[in-house]
Amino acid sequence: EPGCDHELLLSGYCRLHYIKNWRKIKRKEAILASGQLNNYVEELVNKYPDKYLDVIRQDLASEKEWAKVVVDLELESADEEGAGDEDIDAAAEGVSGGEPASLTPFPDLPEAALQSLRQAMSRDAVVQRIRERTRQEYPPGEVELEGELLKRLGMIPAAMDYERTIYELLEEQVLGFYDPDARRLYIADWVPDSMQPVTMAHELTHALQDQHFDIGRYVHHVQGASDRQTAAMAVIEGDATAAMMDFTLAPAGQRVTQIPNVESLIANQLQSTDQARLAAAPRSMRETLLFPYVAGFGMCVREMRDGGGYAAVNALLRRPPESTEQVMHAEKLRARELPVDVPVRVPAPLAADHRVAYQDVMGELGVWLYLVTALGDEENEELGLALDDV
Repeated sequence: EPGCDHELLLSGYCRLHYIKNWRKIKRKEAILASGQLNNYVEELVNKYPDKYLDVIRQDLASEKEWAKVVVDLELESADEEGAGDEDIDAAAEGVSGGEPASLTPFPDLPEAALQSLRQAMSRDAVVQRIRERTRQEYPPGEVELEGELLKRLGMIPAAMDYERTIYELLEEQVLGFYDPDARRLYIADWVPDSMQPVTMAHELTHALQDQHFDIGRYVHHVQGASDRQTAAMAVIEGDATAAMMDFTLAPAGQRVTQIPNVESLIANQLQSTDQARLAAAPRSMRETLLFPYVAGFGMCVREMRDGGGYAAVNALLRRPPESTEQVMHAEKLRARELPVDVPVRVPAPLAADHRVAYQDVMGELGVWLYLVTALGDEENEELGLALDDV
């Protein structure tokens, strides 16, 4: 669009304007594919042999005139036109009921790949989907062992049912999600009408990420690599949150990079939402769940403000940060300071009758949460300053 200086990804649009104009783009593609526009031109040539080019220019001079031609040609009904045409709300119509509407932001992929459908999901279906993914990706007993480690570190209560709590938190938190394996986008059926457009903007961004950067390679569980995967998810969710915010701010003519302290606003908004389970969860679980959205958003906005715009975010999607340390510290990301690999060994005196039952990489995020939990809130500020010097 005029005045847009972001990197173009698809159909001559950046991610924000592709999302904003999604329905209009799809309508024009359908019209061109149908061949009816060719019939329109032929009719004009026959009717106005000397002036048909002038008539075409007049008919297609503006979006308003184009819309009138579309209606006159019966390419779509007049009641589908209106102020909502250029808004993602049009793409969210019917989410709460009826047949799932086609959602295919992959026009350049083979027909077999064009299977991305928007689908509403109930709470039970969301939890079932999360449980199925957990069973597919985690070996039996691994989630229980992860919880046991957190209990021994004092980061969650000893009596907590860790796996059940995870499912409850995700059920409460999720509004929608994009499945890169199925190439399907899901919207929770309890999402209010007012939240559907921004939720669609967020999830459509994930669909675009997957098309251009294959985000599926970052989202599958790899045992022992939690810190690296959390860092990758920070780019994925941070980018989608930034695009969602840009979509929200667009009617006011603003961009997310222009809002002072927008990172703090997002953090406060996510942590102050009406989510009783999240508010009651141990800090280690709460901060871990929010990190990709809060810290990831901060990282993406920081990179955009440094002059790279969304092109800088695209570079991070091509090569995500290797650690949560890189997400949290701009200088570590710029230097691509790699984490130190620490081999896991059973101490020699115990090697005869002990084995490693579970291992993972905590990274700076995990170490910080452990120390905050151990020292308490009074030491938080001093602890943060100390970690900044490491």
